[in-house]
Amino acid sequence: PLPPRPILITIDDNYIAVYDQVFPILQARGMVAVNFAHTNYVGVVTGSGDHCDWNEIKTMEDAGCVFTESHTKTHQNLTTLSTSVAQDEIVGSKAAIEANVAGKTCRYLAYPYGAYNSTHVSMASAAGYRAAFTTVNQLAYRTTPRFEIGRTTIGADSVSSLASKIGHSSLPALPGNGFTLDNSDPNCTVNSS
Repeated sequence: PLPPRPILITIDDNYIAVYDQVFPILQARGMVAVNFAHTNYVGVVTGSGDHCDWNEIKTMEDAGCVFTESHTKTHQNLTTLSTSVAQDEIVGSKAAIEANVAGKTCRYLAYPYGAYNSTHVSMASAAGYRAAFTTVNQLAYRTTPRFEIGRTTIGADSVSSLASKIGHSSLPALPGNGFTLDNSDPNCTVNSS
């Protein structure tokens, strides 16, 4: 069961910083995140930088800390592609992850650029994904459509800025010992690199 008001940490594009920087920080704190990878660029250096390879992805998976899910094969805007190419992007990425990470079932998709339509929702569902994520800046509720889950971009925000973005300061207090987001907490580290 989820705790009250859980936060899911998601990271797009599978950059090497996920392995080099994020993974050790999360592992040291017993936290978990999702890494959305465009699978044709796993282990490839592009103009945007280096990407984690399959061994690094497997290491993070085996640690139970950073789980890699689909961000399609080539990170193209699905709404600009033909139906068959979009289908290949959605299905092919899932297949690549499952083929390269032993025992893994890829269950989640992040639409590149947050761009999708009802056809892509149907494709993702038919491919066997459980849910998909957009870039719409919104909180998720039990009533949120599973293939249209929004996310809040953090970037280099401070802890107080994140708290404001997710409405933490305007929420009623949790009963008992609820989690408090506070950058004066010795267990909180802000890494702006």
